[in-house]
Amino acid sequence: MSNQQVMIEDLFPTLLAVAQGERSILADHQLDSIDFRQLWCDTMLNVQRPVVFHYLHICGPDGPDYDPHSALRMNN
Repeated sequence: MSNQQVMIEDLFPTLLAVAQGERSILADHQLDSIDFRQLWCDTMLNVQRPVVFHYLHICGPDGPDYDPHSALRMNN
């Protein structure tokens, strides 16, 4: 088990690699995500990158506590 931070966006390149999918579909697009298969084998690996989250959470004009929220994590 790794303590490395991953985010939902990391699933796409990881599952694409596991399925041995064609990477040419990514040729014209830069992803803000990583293939995290290496973290399955090397639990001591420390990938340094900012992890940014932004959730709109807008559920109508008067929704209780549904304002947008953001977070930035780096190295911890």
